[in-house]
Amino acid sequence: MTVTTSAEVSEETYRRLALGELNGRLELHDGRLREKPGMSAEHGDLMTDLMLMLHSQLDRNDYRLRARAFSKS
Repeated sequence: MTVTTSAEVSEETYRRLALGELNGRLELHDGRLREKPGMSAEHGDLMTDLMLMLHSQLDRNDYRLRARAFSKS
């Protein structure tokens, strides 16, 4: 499913939709709602590197790190 709106949407509308059935796959871009583009392999590798660096520096009693990648399909 591809989601793009031509009209600007409010933050409240964005939160309701993005946190609802589309489970975080939406973003606001210039005030317009759109489906997040898929993540490239390079982007995924950078996200993994960042997670490893943060994990080694943060106290695991105070922080939990989670990352979710949406690959291109």
